[in-house]
Amino acid sequence: EYIASAISISYTQAANLVDELFRKFSNFPVNALDLYQTQLKNEVTFVTVSSALDRAVTGHTSSNRANKSVTGFRTSLVYEVYGPPGVGKSQLCYTLAVDGVIKNKNIEVVYVDAKNDLSPERLLEILQARCETTGKVDDLARIKVAKCFDSTSLINLLSEVSLKCRTPGNVIKLVILDSLVSF
Repeated sequence: EYIASAISISYTQAANLVDELFRKFSNFPVNALDLYQTQLKNEVTFVTVSSALDRAVTGHTSSNRANKSVTGFRTSLVYEVYGPPGVGKSQLCYTLAVDGVIKNKNIEVVYVDAKNDLSPERLLEILQARCETTGKVDDLARIKVAKCFDSTSLINLLSEVSLKCRTPGNVIKLVILDSLVSF
């Protein structure tokens, strides 16, 4: 009754509003099938130019061919790529970022450049190589680049991104940190 009178709506409307708020924002238990279906609906898979790498990060081996259509780097998971200098770690990150924005027009990628060596020219080269036409240069606008040179700015940035990812209508589906070793 208090809510109905406070915002000048009927009691029935207030009860429906409270029910809807509880469904959307409470920690009400949900079943595993609902969680799985929600994850599938919101999941985006980022593929590389290497089908072997895509299968490996998905956990598919030659003896494990179940659901092999879903291979590549998936949202909601954390991957760590490491190796000696010059083996292509940053190139892999560039490829994942570009693939994300050209395959799905409704997503954004956050690229954290901690080494201050991101090459926009290389991103454009990858984009043009993966598209039939060069008219998709605007897709690069959906790769948001942030520079972080200390751990405090990194933590602040990741906190901000985390908040954005939890808002309804979130379009950030991939966060790339190149390179954590810089800290």
